[in-house]
This record gives sequence, structure tokens and C-alpha cells, in this order.
Amino acid sequence: MKIVLAVADYKGKNVVFVTDQFQVVSLEQAAKLVTSGVFEDMSIVRSKDGFYLRTKKNVPKERELRHISLTSTELTAFAQGVAHAKSTPAISRYLELYRDSLVDGHEFIKPIRNLFKVSVVPVRDTLVAHQTYIFSAAEHFKIDPFLLGAILIDEIAAILPFEAIFENITAKAFGFNTSVGVAQVKIDTANDLIRKGLYNPNPKDPRLPFSRMNPTARLHLAPYVVQPKHNIFFAAGFIRFVTDFWRAKANLSARSEIIATLYHQGYGKPHANPGPNERGEQIATEFYRLAEIWL
Repeated sequence: MKIVLAVADYKGKNVVFVTDQFQVVSLEQAAKLVTSGVFEDMSIVRSKDGFYLRTKKNVPKERELRHISLTSTELTAFAQGVAHAKSTPAISRYLELYRDSLVDGHEFIKPIRNLFKVSVVPVRDTLVAHQTYIFSAAEHFKIDPFLLGAILIDEIAAILPFEAIFENITAKAFGFNTSVGVAQVKIDTANDLIRKGLYNPNPKDPRLPFSRMNPTARLHLAPYVVQPKHNIFFAAGFIRFVTDFWRAKANLSARSEIIATLYHQGYGKPHANPGPNERGEQIATEFYRLAEIWL
């Protein structure tokens, strides 16, 4: 069995591994596979901080960990279709395995920014499982619940092929300002929303909000942000804020495609004639209709 992809935490330590049999394993599980001889290319190195895996000598360059490793932030950026994110041979191999795992005859959807299609069933099931939070957050922030649902459909579909990896990434990866949770909320954005008074997941926590974000702050805030309720409320809070932020220049209340565009691009600079991108248009049309049906 070979490792085809490794994901590192913010300190550069590989903590999740994907095999050529499309199995996702943690560092601890990988160490057991090395000990049992399943991962023949790897060895275990002990240090004062624990242990890590290292590629053995004479292993082909393309299979060395340094050539198949990326950070959780890089993987998230690729899944999100961020402009600067680039594919790598390791990601390409992973996506080949993912495509091979898809079952013919199932219904699929394909987000515009994705290179791959995803099965409708897990996207729908994930959305419906959070129905209560979606409507509660929409009511609290006085926003359209189906727009919030449509944005979640886009986010769920984007990370679905990598879901098993994200589920296995340890908390140490959260030292990055990475997107997390069902709504893919950036940790620094969540802190900013707390500072603006939009939403606080724990008003009794004296450390919230942070005046300055660093790995220590993100490690503290991340466990709040990844919880589905808080994640969805942060997403709804962002929608409320961006709508109000643009009000002096443009009324976005009936422009769901603009709100969906700004959800992924950031607050932006308000002006009189904002236009959507393709992703925003897909969310406001195709995914909005799905949200109405599923919710």
C-alpha cells in the first residue's frame, strides 16, 4: 500500500494520509501501518515532540512525502476554487481515486468552480441535518433561509470529495486562518464578526474576541467555529453584515446573487452597480431552488 497524499498542520507536520486504496488515515493509524510493514516506503522518526513519518531512502522522488504533501489551507483553497490555488500531482491522483469511487446511476451536481461532480444524496442529507440551525440563524439575523441554504449547498459540495481528510485533520491544523465547518467560515472572519458584535459563540469566554489573531488564538477559537450551530450562525451573521455594509451604495436585499458572490470574495468595496460572478449566479439560481425543495 502506498501513500498518495499527505496533509500537514500549520507547523508542517504531516498528520493525515491518503492511500492508493482511497483510505484516509491519521498519523497514529499510519504509524501502525508502518510498524506492520504495510507502508513499506515509510519509517517512523521519534523526537522530543512525539513522532513523525519519513520517507525511506531509495524511494522514487514522486513518492517522497515532501512531494505529495500540502497544508490543510492549500487543500481548502483548492477545494474552494481559489484563483491562486493550484493542483498538484498528488491532488490529481486523489481526485482520480475519488472519481473511481463514484457510483454510476446516482444523481450528481457540479459546482461551477469544481473540477469534479459530487453525489446529490450526501449534500442533501448534510443540509437537511442542519435545517433547524439554518432557520434559527436566518430568523435571528433576518435573512433569507433559502439563500443561506443555497450557500451551504455550494460549500458542502465543494468540500465533499475531501470530507474524510478534513474530518481527520487534528486541531493543530487550525493554527492557519483556514476555512472550517459546513459553511466553510474562516477562523479570522469569525473573530471579526465577534468583534463587530454580530455573533459570539460563548459570551462567557473572556478571551473572545481576540484583538490580534495568531496560531494560539486560532487554536482557541477554532473548536467553536467548527461546531455546526456556531458555523451556520457565523455564516448568517456575515450575510447580515455584508448586506448592511453595502446599503449606502446598493440595496442587496433582493440581490441574492451579489450576496452569494460576496460571501466568497469578502466584504468588498461598496459601489452602486455590483455584479455577480458565475459562482454567485449558480448559488442564487440552481442551488437556491434545491434549498427550497430540500428544506
